[in-house]
Amino acid sequence: MNDNSYSSPDASDPEYTGGDGRTSESAVVIRNVRSHMAGIRAEKQYISQQIGEGEHQWVLHEQVLLERDDGTRIDRLTVESSSGETETFYFDVSNFFGMEA
Repeated sequence: MNDNSYSSPDASDPEYTGGDGRTSESAVVIRNVRSHMAGIRAEKQYISQQIGEGEHQWVLHEQVLLERDDGTRIDRLTVESSSGETETFYFDVSNFFGMEA
């Protein structure tokens, strides 16, 4: 793990560990979510924190599910900020992918 960990004091909130999410190898690991939809919300929350804008101030351009050789599922999201900058984020979604809603 690294210094990019963030955990909300509310135990029902997501915990972000792993890397900074800028590459597949440094994907953000999302823990402490109870459903697939909660995991998706956590991805959006993380992106908003990183680019300093609320969810409605950036646009999702592409979302692709990747699978590493070891079976780890990685969600790649490419977004555009309100200033026009494009950024890509990688999330290890193995902890919640396919969970009931």
